[in-house]
Amino acid sequence: MGEKVTCSDDLQALKYNSVLGIPKNWGNLVVEFSGEGNILIVDEGVDLRGGKIRFNGSNGVVMLRSSVHPYYLDLTVWSDTILFIDKNCYFNGQLHAIASEGRYIIIGKECLFSFGIWIRTADVHIVYDANTHNRINLSKDVLIGDHVWLGQDSMILKGSQIGSGSIIGAKSLIAGKQIESNSSWGGNPAKRIRGDVFWDAASSHNWSSSQTEASLHFPGNQYIFAQDETTVSFEAAVESIRSKTSASLKIDMLREQIAETGSNRFFLPSKRQSHGDSSVSSGASAHPSHRTLRDFFRK
Repeated sequence: MGEKVTCSDDLQALKYNSVLGIPKNWGNLVVEFSGEGNILIVDEGVDLRGGKIRFNGSNGVVMLRSSVHPYYLDLTVWSDTILFIDKNCYFNGQLHAIASEGRYIIIGKECLFSFGIWIRTADVHIVYDANTHNRINLSKDVLIGDHVWLGQDSMILKGSQIGSGSIIGAKSLIAGKQIESNSSWGGNPAKRIRGDVFWDAASSHNWSSSQTEASLHFPGNQYIFAQDETTVSFEAAVESIRSKTSASLKIDMLREQIAETGSNRFFLPSKRQSHGDSSVSSGASAHPSHRTLRDFFRK
């Protein structure tokens, strides 16, 4: 049942799996399917420069939204998993990600990935408590919010949630932590460096002194995130998606719960902000209309 796609000419030969949308460039990307019912969705104009996407099971979903930057990917998804990358993310090298044991990796808009980034939802091998014989390392979903900067060789492990606007330093290990929005973290294991920061994607490599001078004050607030009516509960959203029985229905729910929500959808509060605050959203509001896969390509 194995199928492979290396260019758009291979799409018509697919019998058991689907690729929806035709990227403007396949580059050297290889897509391998080992099961059935898997769906790869690519927005119009997506530029796949190289790497590999492996569907090592059935009913997996990879969704790649439109971007002004090329994609460099090394992705593996197993049965009933989802890997979602929203619009205009930048990849300095291949992004390595593995979605296992029915867990999801959700990545927001305008994220910056340096070289050597790894994201995983599972330890893969099973660990038990020696006294109770109960499993203690369950696989968990991973969230990377909007406008997050992941430094070189950082690793994001199961259960990690990184709020929008945050910075993860080079060679950091994030393991099951909730990272508040607009904060910077670094180290192994990662620790909070400071809060109330934001970052801009301009590259200073070849700046003149006048450009450096101009960068000393940033005039806008567009990279500062706050809780509002568009903020979603990540846990509630993914459970709504997971409740659907087929990959196509999960895609519709993914769009409803996550892909089409507002700019503060992935705001995560600090412990100080969340303590005793009853206004924190307890779940994502369902959109009143039900969208289909065909609707996806009208956007």
